[in-house]
Amino acid sequence: MQLLPRTPCASVSSTSHPDIVFTLEDTEGKPVPLTFTNRMYLNDFMGECRPAFMNINIPSEHGPGMVLGEVFMRYYYTVFERGPDGSDGEATVGLAESKQLPETIEELRKLTSTQPLFHQQRRGN
Repeated sequence: MQLLPRTPCASVSSTSHPDIVFTLEDTEGKPVPLTFTNRMYLNDFMGECRPAFMNINIPSEHGPGMVLGEVFMRYYYTVFERGPDGSDGEATVGLAESKQLPETIEELRKLTSTQPLFHQQRRGN
C-alpha cells in the first residue's frame, strides 16, 4: 500500500501507479496472468485517487494469501463451487472476463443508487 499512495487523480500515471498483475493457476496448473491498470484498481474520491483495496492480516497457518473481492470482481465474473460434498478439496472458482458495456454500467448505477461511493467513481469506468 505504501507503493501506491493516495494521489490527486490528475497526477496519476503508469509510472506513479503501474499495472498490477495477479497470476492465478488454471485447472491444469498453468499460470494465467490477470492485469489491472490504475484505472481498474483506483477509486476517484472527490479528485483524490486511492487504491480500491486494503491490507488484510491473514493468520500464518492460512497464508500467505489475499482476498480478491469486489475490486477484482468488477472485471472478472466469478463463480464459486464447493464441490459435490462441500469439502475444500473439491472447491473451484471459475473466472470469465466481464464486459464493461455502457448499458451494464448504467444498470449497475440504477441497482446501486443507494450506495453513494459507486456514483463518485470516475464516469469512464
